Amino acid sequence: MAAPIDLSTAASLEQQVYLGVLEMHKLEQAITENRPDNTQVDFDTENDTVALSVSLATTLSVSGSDAVIAATPYL
Repeated sequence: MAAPIDLSTAASLEQQVYLGVLEMHKLEQAITENRPDNTQVDFDTENDTVALSVSLATTLSVSGSDAVIAATPYL
């Protein structure tokens, strides 16, 4: 399991999302064998935007009327 990421310095929810995905992407890039490709970070400097994409395997558990979806760790 990956170490926790400190997002407390982010000034907004958007910045927290950006920093979290960027850290996941860096961890993926550090894998040398069978590297996963679950995150994409595309910078558009012309329009001052960044596109973030994350694909995660999940598990679903149902207990009575409660359903819980959890991301499966892969890093």
